Amino acid sequence: MLTSTVLAMTHAGYVAAGWIATVGLLGGYAAATIRKGRRLSQVVPPEERRWT
Repeated sequence: MLTSTVLAMTHAGYVAAGWIATVGLLGGYAAATIRKGRRLSQVVPPEERRWT
């Protein structure tokens, strides 16, 4: 006879998974945006850089 174990998520598990996914996605997007900004800032000539 084959027995199977069912892993049930509770409401707290769904909430935690949602928070982890949200924070992970936003953190990844922020990191990608910062990396792209730093890379693009090297393209602008020093005399045209308004942020310095």
